Parts: sequence; structure tokens; C-alpha cells
Amino acid sequence: MPHTALVRAIPILLAGLAGCMSVPDPDEGWVLLEEKGGIAISARGLEDADFPRLRGVAVLDADPLEVIAVFSDVNRSAEWVPNLVEARYLAPPSNEATWVYQRGRAPIPAHLIVWDRDVVMFTELIPIEEGRSWRAEFLAGEPDRVDVPTKVVRMPHMAGHAYLERSEDGRTRIEFEVELDAGGS
Repeated sequence: MPHTALVRAIPILLAGLAGCMSVPDPDEGWVLLEEKGGIAISARGLEDADFPRLRGVAVLDADPLEVIAVFSDVNRSAEWVPNLVEARYLAPPSNEATWVYQRGRAPIPAHLIVWDRDVVMFTELIPIEEGRSWRAEFLAGEPDRVDVPTKVVRMPHMAGHAYLERSEDGRTRIEFEVELDAGGS
């Protein structure tokens, strides 16, 4: 899959995750919310966590190393993260880990009444099986690394992972899971 096609596929996964506003009954397991373009979006309530969780699962027509390269290029994050207005490294990446700052805007028309959200997070890429599978983890932390801009709410909690696995045909199965507290009231 050419890089541009890969970049177009990832927003569908993330937009589905970001756009899911309702949460299923906390006693239920994963509930399928939407399946679109080969991407399954599910949600789960509070039965084993403090915050709702969202998950997207898809098979991308790209090698896992291409997908990792797209995820790792923080300067181009706005191409695949819906409503992202700023993303930057807070420290140079080292040993596949780094601190990142991201700021997002609420979707139209909510952006007229809802302040932007930002997060300071630690990201790390962990090889699981040499050349076959990887786990990318991210966790909000150290909020004092960046001052909170005017009319922005710092997300107090965001944690998740993306699990990538090379299939026999060279494609990538990706499972992206996130739990977050968007902050504010």
C-alpha cells in the first residue's frame, strides 16, 4: 500500500474511536459500535477500569514497518489523528521511546463551545517477536513538561496501546486500544 493510502486508512480507525460518545453498560464486554471499511470499532464500560475504553481492529494493506514509520513520525501526526492541531516531540526519540505533546480540537460544531484538549505523553515501541509483532504503548504523564495554553484543558488520563502483527501475506493486523479522561466538565 502506498504511504498516502496508509495515511488515509488510519484516520478511519482513529475517527471511529474519537467519535464514539456513548459507552455500553459497564457489565457488558466489548460491544461492536461500528464496522466500516474493514475496521471494527468496539467499546467497553467500567467493569475493570476507571475509564471507558475504545478499541479499533483492522488489517492494513501495508507492511508493519511502514505502519510503525507512520505512527512514529510525530511531525506528521495530523495526517492520521482526527482534529489534531499540534503535535511535537518534547525530547528526541531514544531507544524507540520519547515524550510527545499533542493538542486536539473538538469536531465541528462542538469546537465552538468546547475548549481544545491537550496531553503530554510517553510513547514506547516494544518489539515482541523479532520482525513479526510489536506493541506501541502510550501513557499521559508529567503534565508540567508543557504549560497549559489559554482555553485548553489538559487531559488528566490517557493510556493505551497499538498491537501490530505481520500476517503471512505481508499485511498488518492492528489493534488499537485507548482509555481516556478528556477532563473538564
